[in-house]
Amino acid sequence: MANKIKKSKIQFKSLEPPIESPQPTIGGRVLSRKNKSKLITIILAVLAVAGLAAGYYFYDRAENLSAELAEVNPEGGRSEDDVAGLLSDIGKLIVLPENEQPTVATVSDPDRLRDQEFFKNAKQGDKVLIYTNARKAILYDPIANKIIEVAPLNLGDTAGATIESE
Repeated sequence: MANKIKKSKIQFKSLEPPIESPQPTIGGRVLSRKNKSKLITIILAVLAVAGLAAGYYFYDRAENLSAELAEVNPEGGRSEDDVAGLLSDIGKLIVLPENEQPTVATVSDPDRLRDQEFFKNAKQGDKVLIYTNARKAILYDPIANKIIEVAPLNLGDTAGATIESE
């Protein structure tokens, strides 16, 4: 044990200053941990309020649209018996395509449709029967019990159609 080596603790000191991670700042002021948590809380609160406001806006809008729809069509649409009665009335005046159920619509604003030849003599409340397979459209006046117009259906041009489907 004559060769005992004494271990010494050697510490090396760097001549360069320690590298510090950049601290987040707002307006030139360094944020402390306490200030960071306050900032995050404020941002989350603002986002929550904005989300609630957007949710209320869209909920209110949906309720208003639902109420307007109920005013326009209180029955919620035509029943199958109503459509069958309408088809029976029109079937007495013209031969209707067989094996096809038409889409029935009501003219709600004839002034907006005046530029279309098919709707030239239409009045509010007139019915439109649209047979897509037979490519035929029929404009019917239920008050006068007359067929106003019959035209071939052009499915490619639907611009300007402002009739309400029932």
